[in-house]
Amino acid sequence: MSYAVVDQVNILKDVTGHSTCKGEVSDFTSLFNSRYTKLHRILRDRISPMSMGFLNPDQRRVEVIGMVSSIRETQKGHMIIELEDPSGTVNSLVVRGSKAFEDAKEVVHDEVIGIQGRLTDRFLLVADKIIFPDVPREKEVRNRPDMGVVFTSDIHVGSDTFLKDAWNRFIAWINGEVGEGRLVELASSIEYVIVSGDLVDGVGIYPGQEKELEIVDVHEQYEKVAEAFDMIPKRIKIVVAPGNHDAVRQAEPQPALPKEIQSLFTNNVHFVGNPSYVDLKGLKVLVYHGRSLDTIVSQIPECRYEDPRKPMIELLKKRHLCPVYGDKAPIAPESEDYLVIDEVPDVLHCGHIHTFGYGSYKGVLVFNTGTWQSQTSYQRKMNLNPVPGNVIVYNPSKG
Repeated sequence: MSYAVVDQVNILKDVTGHSTCKGEVSDFTSLFNSRYTKLHRILRDRISPMSMGFLNPDQRRVEVIGMVSSIRETQKGHMIIELEDPSGTVNSLVVRGSKAFEDAKEVVHDEVIGIQGRLTDRFLLVADKIIFPDVPREKEVRNRPDMGVVFTSDIHVGSDTFLKDAWNRFIAWINGEVGEGRLVELASSIEYVIVSGDLVDGVGIYPGQEKELEIVDVHEQYEKVAEAFDMIPKRIKIVVAPGNHDAVRQAEPQPALPKEIQSLFTNNVHFVGNPSYVDLKGLKVLVYHGRSLDTIVSQIPECRYEDPRKPMIELLKKRHLCPVYGDKAPIAPESEDYLVIDEVPDVLHCGHIHTFGYGSYKGVLVFNTGTWQSQTSYQRKMNLNPVPGNVIVYNPSKG
């Protein structure tokens, strides 16, 4: 499959224009087969799996790769993980207090993992080690371009909680109109702005939203975004992915915004799907809005909204952007699973949860860029405290 190169924005992977989803049973089968095949290929670099349908207690020490079909706790506090591969299933016992048990706390439904352990006479696999697909090693640092890249997300134009003053200060800064010295120099170095979804607040996204809209027409919301982007210098290329508030299908992967909306923007704005994998003069960025972070936070005890780095690192460890099917992030049954992280990026950029954080995991930078919206009534009910008005500016040559 080939992808477009547009004005030094090389789109390596994106569902836009390649969707085959019809919602038939065969589509769901193809999706899960694609997921299993891709992640199995990654895990085979770390273990030598046996097919579950051919396991024999005489083998004793075994290694398997499978998709997690169920997770349950025993009366004694141990954990049972049921794994499935194309040949059969096996139950794995993870003993409470073991190293494998600590890793098992991070296991979620529908992800693909490896397990090493001992097979009992009753065909119960006692786990010694749980293996995630993971980022294999510290990424090699290549010669990277000397340029500035701004990462931002969740603008939410149209909401009466959109922070116009903060946004206008950002626009003034990127135009070199505020600040001095290093800040002016930094602004002049910017070549790209990457927006990870939710340009607008949309309509009918959450209960009672209509009471908090300053602009009630979604097309007019996009007109206002286009006007805001028009104030960014035309030398800067803007890469825009959609989010769950935008005017595309809710199910991931989401295609780029439709042509009638794209036509509102100037030609330095480039539209991609969610997720998308783009190459910016050698810097490889995986752009994902981040809706599945809600699921990760709810299911993995150590993950919290206040620290978005941890759930983003979990996605890298699982090598999948939305490992749980049918929870808080709907998934479209495409014939190929576009949410598998086939190639490890230099940067994983997310938004969605409206909190700000950054870090590094085995050489991959993780950025979550907050929001341009103050707290809504819905967020108050959810006890979500946004961190608005921040961007991340990154120069690859400076590490």
